[in-house]
Amino acid sequence: NPQELSSFERSKLDWSEPLQPRHAELLDWYRRLIRLRRDRPEMPGEGRADWPASEVNFDEAAKWLTFVHDRVLVALNWGEQAQRVPIPGGEWKLAMRSDSSSDSAAALALDESLQVDAVPPGTTCIFIGA
Repeated sequence: NPQELSSFERSKLDWSEPLQPRHAELLDWYRRLIRLRRDRPEMPGEGRADWPASEVNFDEAAKWLTFVHDRVLVALNWGEQAQRVPIPGGEWKLAMRSDSSSDSAAALALDESLQVDAVPPGTTCIFIGA
């Protein structure tokens, strides 16, 4: 019940959480995403009717997913091991990855069959199309 005092007490933010490693890591990821969108004019802004539909591909058994919106590609590996993830044709430049705290994204090789080579487990990679 939202009117109960106990609901209010449970809903208060714990401002010590950003100091805990797991929470600090997530906060850093969101800050990096915001900076990427702000600093890159090619990142999609507000929705437009003339944009092409997003393209989504996945392999449930292998636990990977990719989606493309405008000129941004996101590749996710939810598997427990590093694996190759196929991506759509085109020229893609790695802009950011979730397992790297630096803004200069660590390199991942794209081979001739358009697969991201060895995406680490639990990692999200964001690419910008040329």
